[in-house]
Amino acid sequence: MDHLHPAPLAASAGMRVALVTNELPTVGTTGGIGAAMHDLACLLADAGVEVWLYYVCLPDRLPQATRDSAAAEYELRGVRFRHVEPTRWTHNLGLTGLSYAVYRELTGPDSPDFDWVHFPDYHGLGFYFLGACEQGLVQPRPNTVVQLHGSTRWATEANNSLFSHEDHVIADWMERRSVEWADHLVSPSRYLADHVSDLHPERRCADISVIKNAFRLGGGSGRLVGDGTDLTEVVFFGRHEPRKGLVNFCDAIDQIHDLLAARGGMVTFLGSFGTVNDEFSGLYLLERASRWDVPVRILPGLTRAEASFYLDGAGQALVVVPSPRENSPYTVLEALAAGRFVVTSSEGGARELLASYCHDRFTCAPGGSALAVALRDVLSCTQLDEALAQSPAEVGQEWFDFHASPLLHEPALPADPDDLPLVTVVITHFERPGHLLEAVE
Repeated sequence: MDHLHPAPLAASAGMRVALVTNELPTVGTTGGIGAAMHDLACLLADAGVEVWLYYVCLPDRLPQATRDSAAAEYELRGVRFRHVEPTRWTHNLGLTGLSYAVYRELTGPDSPDFDWVHFPDYHGLGFYFLGACEQGLVQPRPNTVVQLHGSTRWATEANNSLFSHEDHVIADWMERRSVEWADHLVSPSRYLADHVSDLHPERRCADISVIKNAFRLGGGSGRLVGDGTDLTEVVFFGRHEPRKGLVNFCDAIDQIHDLLAARGGMVTFLGSFGTVNDEFSGLYLLERASRWDVPVRILPGLTRAEASFYLDGAGQALVVVPSPRENSPYTVLEALAAGRFVVTSSEGGARELLASYCHDRFTCAPGGSALAVALRDVLSCTQLDEALAQSPAEVGQEWFDFHASPLLHEPALPADPDDLPLVTVVITHFERPGHLLEAVE
C-alpha cells in the first residue's frame, strides 16, 4: 500500500472519525467524491485515527461478494467499512430517504460516538444528521464537516443547463441547508470556496478551510521533466460531457491532428460515456473522429485503478483535463502521479494543483482554439517542466492540523442516576376545557 503520509502524528491517535460517501473506487467506477473520501480515510488511518467509512448504496447495486471484498480490503488498511442500506430504515429511496438512512445509521446502536463526521456536499447526504445536530438530537455532538466538491447547482450551471427534474430542486435545498448547518466547510480549491461564499454570504471565505484532497503519488516525485516532441498520444481524461470540456477538446484536435499524424500519433478518450447536445457521447465522438487523420481509442467504464494502470503504461501520452471550470480534479493529480504531463484550464480550481511556474505553459483559457495553441506549444517544446503545487505529505499535514484543532462541542456530562429528572405531562384538548380540568385534578 502507498502511504499518504510518511509518519503518523500522535495528535491524531485516539480520534474517531466517520466519513460518509455514495461513491468509492473499491466498489466500482467512481468520481472525485469517492476518490477524496477513500484517500482521506487511508491518510487518517495511517496516522492512527479510528476511521469508519459509511458507504450509501442500495442493496441490489452492491452484491454481497463485493461488499465483503471491500470490507476486507479496508480492514487491511485499518478502516472500518459499513454499508448503509437505505431499505433497512425507510421505504423512501429518493434523496431524502438516503439522507435519513445515513442519520439513522450514524445514530444507531451499531455506530459509536464520533469526534468528527464528514459528508460530501453533493446530494445532501448529511442533511438529516446535520439538522438533528442543530436541534440537539445528537448527543454527544461531533464536529461536523461538509467537504465541498461541487453542488447540484454548481454542476448544472457549469453544464450551461437549468434544473430539469424535481430532484434537482430537492438536492439544491438539502445541499444549501447542509452548508449552513455544518460546523466546518473544507474546500479543495480557493475557486470553489469563493463560489460557495457567493451562494452563502453567511459562510465567508475566512470560514472555509482550503485543503487539497488527499492523494498518493506511488513512486513518482510530483515533478516531471521531458521532451514534448517525444509525445505521440493525446488523452482526454474525464467523463464525456460539456462540463468536462469534451467539445472544446474535439475542437482543439480539429486544429492539431495534422501535428499528431506527422509523428504517428493517436487520440484516446479515457472516461465514462455521457451526453453531448442530447446525443449519446459515443456517437458524437465517432462523428468528430471521422475528421481526424489519426487513430482514435475510446476507453469507457474503467475503474480508478484501471485508468491509473493505463496511464502508467502510456509513456508517450499528454493528458488533457480541459474542464472550463473544474473544482479540483483528481484527474490532474492522477495523471501527474502516473508521470504524465497535463494540460488543464486556467479557470476554476484545476490550476491550483500545479506549481505557479507551470501555469503559463500547462494551463489555458477555456475554448478549443486556446487549447489547440497550448497543445501545440507543449508538443513542440523540448524542455518541459511541470510540478504539483504541494506534495502529498504537505497536504496530509494540513489535514492532520485541521483535525487537531479544538473540538467545538465538548463531550456531554455523564448522567447522575441519583438525580431524578423533571417530568412534564402535556395533555391536549379540543374545545373541552372541562375534561382538561378533570384530567389535571
